[in-house]
Amino acid sequence: MPEKFNFNTAYQKIEEINEWFQEENIDLNEALEKYQQGKELINKCKGELKKAENQFEDIKKKYVVSEE
Repeated sequence: MPEKFNFNTAYQKIEEINEWFQEENIDLNEALEKYQQGKELINKCKGELKKAENQFEDIKKKYVVSEE
């Protein structure tokens, strides 16, 4: 069973990757791996934000009172 995506954990990991890139001496191979991991996490977070936005809009439409 795939692990449930946790937005907060992913965001924290992105922050950790960003901090790692601020170091002076970074390994190129590790940098490439972290860059790829960061991009994947960012894309997952964007997807989760879009799902939340769509759910919010659905709820809003359900409870908006017509002004007619």
